[in-house]
Amino acid sequence: MYFRVSKLGTICCVVYLSLFLVALIFAKLTIKDSPLSAIYVGLLTFPWSYIDTIILFLLGIINTISTNIKLMMLVFYAIINASILYYLFDKYEQRRNNQKAKNEASINK
Repeated sequence: MYFRVSKLGTICCVVYLSLFLVALIFAKLTIKDSPLSAIYVGLLTFPWSYIDTIILFLLGIINTISTNIKLMMLVFYAIINASILYYLFDKYEQRRNNQKAKNEASINK
């Protein structure tokens, strides 16, 4: 079985997860002073965090969940986003390599 690691996908995931980690640390340290300090984390976990907020608001349990559980859910959403980013950049890199191989094959003929 052939297993390949995408360079571009890995780089983008590392950058995304490091941005998320900085935003999460900032939110965890300043959440008591400013309730909006987690907005950066919410932006980095965009579709899932907003869907989650809407569902919790409609169920009426948005204020009953502790802050630590909400932050752990955001970590899970960041892992989902990092997986999607890796997949997209891996497919882009595969397509680029295939196109490069086709171009080299046509030049050599």
